[in-house]
Amino acid sequence: MDDKFQPIHAAPRINILAPTPSAMPPYWAPPHINHESLRDKDFTKTKIDEIEDRLHDAFDIKFVFNKWTLGAEFLTQTLNIPAEDLEDPKI
Repeated sequence: MDDKFQPIHAAPRINILAPTPSAMPPYWAPPHINHESLRDKDFTKTKIDEIEDRLHDAFDIKFVFNKWTLGAEFLTQTLNIPAEDLEDPKI
């Protein structure tokens, strides 16, 4: 085979997708969202650990901070978010 002709599969791959949080360094989060700021809002170590575990697979941070991850009881009782707001897709 001539050296100037290589099979297509030998060409370098180009990543055209945006990196996911799991592919990004740990400092990707905004500086105002961190362990200290979450603890100040009454997040427990368990809740913070759950958030961090889910960030690796999340497409968007809003898929981590929701009623399915944090639980409706935590959101309404600890964070004082009205129950009807939990159904609002904009939140």
